[in-house]
Amino acid sequence: MRGDRDRPGLAPLWSIIFALMLIIASLLIGALVWIALMRIDWTEVLRFIAPTAFETRSIEEILEGGWR
Repeated sequence: MRGDRDRPGLAPLWSIIFALMLIIASLLIGALVWIALMRIDWTEVLRFIAPTAFETRSIEEILEGGWR
């Protein structure tokens, strides 16, 4: 898009609007992903992925990532 001779500032205006729309869309997608991750029960995920590790160590140790 380029501006006409009567309206030379039209193309930069559309580029700013498009950039703002991309920023808003990325923020919305990020918020939706964050909400989805917060709803996951990580205890159940760990029981599914590593049931033997879950039985030998407490969930707090597994989430911290270290051995005690």
